[in-house]
Amino acid sequence: MKLVTTLLAAATIAAPAWAQQVFQDVEYIQGRTGFPDKIKGKLVLTDTELQFVKDDATLFTVPLGTVKDVTNSLTTDPGGVGRKLLLGAFSSKREEFLYVNTESTERAEVIVFKCHKKNSSPDIMAKIKFQAGRARPDTAKH
Repeated sequence: MKLVTTLLAAATIAAPAWAQQVFQDVEYIQGRTGFPDKIKGKLVLTDTELQFVKDDATLFTVPLGTVKDVTNSLTTDPGGVGRKLLLGAFSSKREEFLYVNTESTERAEVIVFKCHKKNSSPDIMAKIKFQAGRARPDTAKH
């Protein structure tokens, strides 16, 4: 019995912890109470929370247990007449947004981020959804 306990403890220690993910070139747009202005920074996803960081200082965190849904959208702005005349086919501007819907006993929010790195919002969305699912007490594996 002692050997089994020792082996289980060693396996638990040797199992790699989930590494945090850092998503650069993200801009907070709106939705978080107390943050009315747009802010450029990065998102850091840990096993328990989503952090919005600027200049290595965490501005706010979202506990993953409060995340109810994460969605993204891609929008294309065809540009005005002046931009079309100057740039032609290159006048349209594509923007990606990430929406993090949260609910807690105190509040419900939709936090909006703009992703400046092309085609990054689907990846960020999937990783936050996955980690939020793991963090929710009702879906935690025992």
